[in-house]
Amino acid sequence: MFFLVVAGCVGVAVIGLVSDRSAASEMHVTVTGCKFSGGDVLPAATVEYTVTNNGDSARGVTVRFEYRDSAGNRIDTDTAHVKSIAPGDTVRAEETTLLDATVSSGICAITGVS
Repeated sequence: MFFLVVAGCVGVAVIGLVSDRSAASEMHVTVTGCKFSGGDVLPAATVEYTVTNNGDSARGVTVRFEYRDSAGNRIDTDTAHVKSIAPGDTVRAEETTLLDATVSSGICAITGVS
């Protein structure tokens, strides 16, 4: 397993565990933003990311995310789906998750791509 985590910044890559070896060679997922917000009322994390299809046919992708507080404790997970990305295309996407804990900063990590 290989992954790099980033705390609250934009423009840093996060590459996660890939459950399908063919997906690893065809799909490239990069986190471009990670923001924690909402305070005590509705704590949330928003992860912005891009998906590039390096394969020769259109395919969708499922991305699994993990959110950690600044101490490294996992506070939540989520799954996002991006439908039919044409070969050679890059799609920008965003996923917002209501969190199980109140945090003001933390880490957004990709834990799986399939």
